[in-house]
Amino acid sequence: MIDTVEVMAADDTPTRSDATALRVPTLTHPSDTVTTDLEWTFSALGNVTAPARDLARIAVAAYLADRTIARSSAYFSRRMEVIVHLDDPDRFLSPTGQQLVNLLSWLTGDAWTLTPVSNQSTATPPSEVAEIRDEVMLLSGGLDSFCGTVASFDGQSSRLHLGHRDHSRAIVHAQDELNTALRQWDPTFAWKRVRIAPKTTRENSTRTRSLMFMTLATAAATAISASRVTVPENGFTSLNPPMLPSRGGALSTKSTHPWTFQQANGILQDLTIPVTLVNPYAMSTKSAMLRAAVDNRGDKVLALASQTISCSKLDGGLGYEGGSPNVNCGLCIACLVRKGAFLGAGLPDATDYLLDRITPAARAKLIDARHADIWAVRTWAMRDPVVDDLIVSAPWPPGTDYDAMLAMVNAGRIELMEALDASL
Repeated sequence: MIDTVEVMAADDTPTRSDATALRVPTLTHPSDTVTTDLEWTFSALGNVTAPARDLARIAVAAYLADRTIARSSAYFSRRMEVIVHLDDPDRFLSPTGQQLVNLLSWLTGDAWTLTPVSNQSTATPPSEVAEIRDEVMLLSGGLDSFCGTVASFDGQSSRLHLGHRDHSRAIVHAQDELNTALRQWDPTFAWKRVRIAPKTTRENSTRTRSLMFMTLATAAATAISASRVTVPENGFTSLNPPMLPSRGGALSTKSTHPWTFQQANGILQDLTIPVTLVNPYAMSTKSAMLRAAVDNRGDKVLALASQTISCSKLDGGLGYEGGSPNVNCGLCIACLVRKGAFLGAGLPDATDYLLDRITPAARAKLIDARHADIWAVRTWAMRDPVVDDLIVSAPWPPGTDYDAMLAMVNAGRIELMEALDASL
């Protein structure tokens, strides 16, 4: 069965009666199906170029479809068709369009069909030119993007940060704390946070989210004449090396893997969009990113770093006595990598972890709930990874230095093991 979603402006007309119609608002037409503070032409980002605008529309449509179509309890992979109304649909009826479909499949494990159709909306892009800046950098409110932002403060370059205005109270609080502090540290700091989601959500796994924000950042870059979008993510998490066969392939996100960057940059080049996606921390562990931020701005970074959110669960409100849904759990893989960053950098970790604040009985319950993550780390500790493990886990760009990649994975692995030992 193929599930079909059609994404268009709120003043446009669907082309397929069998599709779930999702309408993105315009400045004059609200939407009853999509919640967002963007609008169809992305005017909040400035005067975005036409190819970048259409590319971002496709990525937004994929994200909306991802959240709208529930995964089956029996089958991981979904078959999805996304119909997207574009200014130049012919541009994506091409090998470039197929390359984009292949990238979506690589990121999600789903089978995608892209059907571009002509945009009939009367909404027009803004004519004013946005303030020129050097680059666009993603900033989510997590530890990596925070460290990348702080490490890049030099008092000279100007950049626009782009992030997601999340519905989670914990993430919103972390973002607000970061916003206040970073504006004090750097008067040029500018952060645009956007919200977008279907009003009816049936699926919580959002493997398309990173691609959407890369393309929105690219769209913003074209509006401010920036040639670079920086995605700060530690190399260990980017590679997401499979600890077990069940954590390999489509079951593990590869949103910032080197292959993802190569494919995305190839699409930008084919579309003649003069922007390059880069991750300057592709060969760095999380501890190296944390150390770089502290080296640039001093120990005051640590208090703010402790407010960031890394947890992949945020389930502390589910019956854990003394718990809270607004703190890092301290025991999922993402939290262990976070803890390992402080240990590896030799820096104190003031993070309020669920594991440390709950009662002994609740702690035992949490450990039991995280048994799969704990078992995966302990099993991985029994065998040193080799180059072949990396090669079979994913495709790689030509010229990849596998030995260097393996060294970085092993460094991150040591931090992960130390974090688990310290936690239990």
